[in-house]
Amino acid sequence: MYRKTLFTLTSIVLLTTILGACTKEPSPPETKSNLRLTPEGLGTLNKTSNFDADTIKSALPSYTVKKETTSAEGETYDIFKAYWQDSPVVEIDADISQQKIGRMAILSDRIPGPKDVKVGIAYSATPGQEKLDCFPGEEGSTGKVICRFEENASILYIYQPLNWEGPYHKLPPQEVLTKAKLDSLLWVAR
Repeated sequence: MYRKTLFTLTSIVLLTTILGACTKEPSPPETKSNLRLTPEGLGTLNKTSNFDADTIKSALPSYTVKKETTSAEGETYDIFKAYWQDSPVVEIDADISQQKIGRMAILSDRIPGPKDVKVGIAYSATPGQEKLDCFPGEEGSTGKVICRFEENASILYIYQPLNWEGPYHKLPPQEVLTKAKLDSLLWVAR
């Protein structure tokens, strides 16, 4: 009888432990972002925001923010990159003074732009695409197509044409542009 009671007690403790562990599962990770890129900026980040780690981290609390160094045209400079589960989501550059935010690039479909446009959408599926003013990319954007909805717009739509071999100083034919995928959204302080 002692063995039977011990077995029953052990079984109850084990079952209670298992059930308790099941109810304490962590909640699933955040799957949607509340951030949205607008002509004014990204959440609380805009042209008046300081270009420093504290400002950027407080505006992007769900992301891992890292200060990194990059180079362009032979010069190196600091940028901040925000990551979601090791994938880059936002890249932030300073303005010419190096004190305020001057540029933000959305690199992931986690953060939508105007009219819910997300990285990866086809040019042909972009709402209002017939009104886009496009031109071929240069230097670091060679081979890409840069579009905007109006002159001096603060948001640029950067498309990557598929199977396009140039010439890169001209826009690809319409049948190639139609299938181009949105590579990034670029906000520039105005």
